[in-house]
Amino acid sequence: METLSDHAITLRFIDVPSLEYQAACKIRDDILRRPLGLRLSQVDTKQDYEQWHLGAFVDNKLVGCVSAAKLTEPNNTYQIRQMAIINALQGLGLGKRLMQTMEEHLKTQACQHIQLAARITAQGFYEALGYNTASDIFTHNSVEHIMMKKHLNEA
Repeated sequence: METLSDHAITLRFIDVPSLEYQAACKIRDDILRRPLGLRLSQVDTKQDYEQWHLGAFVDNKLVGCVSAAKLTEPNNTYQIRQMAIINALQGLGLGKRLMQTMEEHLKTQACQHIQLAARITAQGFYEALGYNTASDIFTHNSVEHIMMKKHLNEA
């Protein structure tokens, strides 16, 4: 699929548990864990009931997801987690739409700051969305990451 213009694209929140949530976990596993020789585990999902989960659907099929967890400190801060788009649709703008929609939702939750641990390969994607580097490079699950932050009360 080279273009999405001929397809119905919707973004909507996913309930835990649900069939859509199970599909999101499969995408998270396929995109974020299996290429590293890992599997999505109960440790990865134990807090999912307490988080927001947003899905990207193309023709009613889940093709991407992102989660957000409220942090206890610092106040009014959420952490973006588990951003994943199926390989065939990466680079077509779905990730950007997911992030922008999640940010708008988090503003309604009194969120002022967002942080995330970005894979180094995705750093440019997040910088284009207004995120700033907030740490040195560190390794997580054998992949180099960097902490990034964004203040939502700007603009």
